[in-house]
Amino acid sequence: MSNQAERVCASTGAFEAAFPAVAQRHDVALVALGKALDECRPLVALAGHGHLELSHVLRRFVSSLDDDVASATISRIRPNVKKGLRALARGLGFEPAGLSVADLYGLLKLFFENQRAHGRRTVIVVEHAARQPDWLLELIARLIERAAAEKCGLMIVLSDSPELLEERLSANSSSFLYHRARRGLVELPRFSADETAAFVRDRNRAAGESDTDDRFDVGAIARVHEITRGVPDDVAALCCRCIVRADLDRSRRIGHRDVDTAAEELNLAAESASARLAMDATLSEELMGLNVVRHRLVVRFDGNWVSDRMIENGSILIGRAAHSDVRLRSAVVSRSHALVSLTELGHEVRDLGSRNGTYVGEQRIDRHLLAPDDVIRIGNFLIEYQSIAGHIDMPVAS
Repeated sequence: MSNQAERVCASTGAFEAAFPAVAQRHDVALVALGKALDECRPLVALAGHGHLELSHVLRRFVSSLDDDVASATISRIRPNVKKGLRALARGLGFEPAGLSVADLYGLLKLFFENQRAHGRRTVIVVEHAARQPDWLLELIARLIERAAAEKCGLMIVLSDSPELLEERLSANSSSFLYHRARRGLVELPRFSADETAAFVRDRNRAAGESDTDDRFDVGAIARVHEITRGVPDDVAALCCRCIVRADLDRSRRIGHRDVDTAAEELNLAAESASARLAMDATLSEELMGLNVVRHRLVVRFDGNWVSDRMIENGSILIGRAAHSDVRLRSAVVSRSHALVSLTELGHEVRDLGSRNGTYVGEQRIDRHLLAPDDVIRIGNFLIEYQSIAGHIDMPVAS
């Protein structure tokens, strides 16, 4: 096993203990990414059916990198060249405010030349790669050509669904990337039926639920797999929805019909695979239209997704009580633990006098104005505050 692969595996003990079935899938991809880095491959494509799983693998990979490896992650779609270059430069450790596009290109050129001169490596991760604008893919193609010719230690990871990557990168403008990506493809397949069952079992145990066999009737988990077609994000969302519905109905058993009802509420059962893919493919157009910034809270337990909640204009109550907007089932979480609310300056998280405290990063807080990618820690739960580009349908004048 390569050095990078060993470091990746060594950093995943807690996750493996909580979610062994999913961790095994992730470790295969992580080892492949580590091997590609050790072999100085300039381009790797990480393809999978579910953004949250892809994002989780990429974060684990980046967190495993040595301190002397520079890294940057582009997780939002950046149709504006200047803003996109600034985000990339900022991710690499610069403060590029006020620089022109030409200056930004010059800064990046000097950075990569300096990295090559000192024999240092750089990793750039591009999420939603198939939906990124042409300017970014053209920049990536130039960087890859140079990295392949000069062996400058640069590795770029493109991440998206396999169908979208195939379609976008096979276009004439990206044919160079397409052939390179084909040679360096790492794929996370959909869950098998057994993996779906294992994930539901592990997820319930990690969140403090009773044994899966006590909650789901025979065939209910098979129905979860049938409806979601093994897409990891959908499996997680449908499983969570089924349990929430059962708790609200004070039912200890989840049956076939309960799964169907939960799926309808999530709009999973009504969408065919082709319809869902077509909807996914339109995301780029929507984001490049009305660039409305919305916010959400993404809850993870030991690194694995538990739930997410969009933040509208109201307040979000976080706690152990059943009436909480974001419910965290743990004895170390107070019934009403923290509140996220909108102020004139933005969203603020406030501790509600909890016994064990609310943290942002490593600092215990009474109240804190949230910035994008801030992580709220409550007990063993991590709640990430994310800013995402959204789309609002404008009213049509009559």
